[in-house]
Amino acid sequence: MRKINSSYRIIKILKLLHEAPYSLEELSFELDKDGLSVGAKTITKYFLTLRTAGCSIKKKNGKFYLENVPFFIDLNKHELNTLAHFQKFSQKFNSKKFDSKIQSVFSKILKLTYKETKFKYAKILNKIPITTIPTIRKRCHEIIGIISNILKDDLRLKIQYNNELFVIVPKSIRFSKGTAYLNAYDERSQKYKRFIISNIVALSSMGANKGADNFALATVFKVNGRLAKNYYPYEKETIHHESENEKIIYNKHQDKLSLIHRCLKYGTCCEIISPQSEKEFFINEVDTMLNNLSRNSFNLQKEEEELAH
Repeated sequence: MRKINSSYRIIKILKLLHEAPYSLEELSFELDKDGLSVGAKTITKYFLTLRTAGCSIKKKNGKFYLENVPFFIDLNKHELNTLAHFQKFSQKFNSKKFDSKIQSVFSKILKLTYKETKFKYAKILNKIPITTIPTIRKRCHEIIGIISNILKDDLRLKIQYNNELFVIVPKSIRFSKGTAYLNAYDERSQKYKRFIISNIVALSSMGANKGADNFALATVFKVNGRLAKNYYPYEKETIHHESENEKIIYNKHQDKLSLIHRCLKYGTCCEIISPQSEKEFFINEVDTMLNNLSRNSFNLQKEEEELAH
């Protein structure tokens, strides 16, 4: 068991040093996490074992790091060329944090290659100018700038998103984990969608917003009386409040016009609560129906009077 523990400690130290430089105290702390308590003197003995096996362990600024290992991976010219292009591409982002992470990854890969491979990689890397890499980040910034101006003017937008065309009303731009997203109202599906800005191939303005603001993310309506007792939520609807004679429903997935027309069928047992624009639309539709009903009744009465004469 002692031999097994010693072997595990050595492998663990090798793994840690391959990831980053560590002091003796930090290595002792990391080993202690695995229940393998060991002092600084023992760790230096493990260093000797690793050096005997061909590992080159050096010390800089009080920390130990792994310079080379005796086992290597053999990368061919195509693989080295791919790595070099990716490393150059990472420099286009002008982010120190991102660049340091990329450099760390390539450093770990190159530690596992032969010296000759390192020289080949350096030559390939030097031959690739940064200007030959596509300026995707710059283009993304340009699109964000255009959309920002459209947001101010409340304009509609036609975009080619991957291989599809959309007519949208942009609402907001959001950033998450280094990716820029556009939240927009899609006129075709009459739903709010999220688009990855870097996937927008082309865009053009289509003039003023034609009323997408009349559609909110969620429609809230109330059912009462006998309807409330027998009302079961439609698919993806949620009941926000419920009592013996009343239910308040949230619906943000159904097409807004079809939802309002459904509510109209419920008559006096249903009322749109929010948003205000849909409530007003609902009231106008009711008024229109009442006016039509009144007009039809008047015409019918007039026809009956004419027939009577």
